[in-house]
Amino acid sequence: MIRHPTETELADFFLKMGLPKEAERAQGHIACNGDKYDQYEYRWKEAGLDTTKAAMVYFLSSVHPYSKTVRDQPDGSFIKPVDWVIANYPEFMAMVDSAEHNPPLARATLAVKL
Repeated sequence: MIRHPTETELADFFLKMGLPKEAERAQGHIACNGDKYDQYEYRWKEAGLDTTKAAMVYFLSSVHPYSKTVRDQPDGSFIKPVDWVIANYPEFMAMVDSAEHNPPLARATLAVKL
């Protein structure tokens, strides 16, 4: 079973990706989309991905500018979020690893917002 990212981990990841507004909404992202990525676990495991890290990358698929590179495309094609995560996982791993091992930044930022 996927270990879901914590609010702090996701917020820090968004901050490191240059998405401060999304960091403020980390809890909402988890609440609204957390159930959706569980269905992708088996595909991510088949691809050799860490499922918790893949889940963090999955959240990018619904936020600008990354949302423009997944699902409905201008040419009429459709990119499934599960496939988008598999294809883009390596690109975001440095940020995911950094967010997992350096959560105080998000904690401090969230404390200021509260």
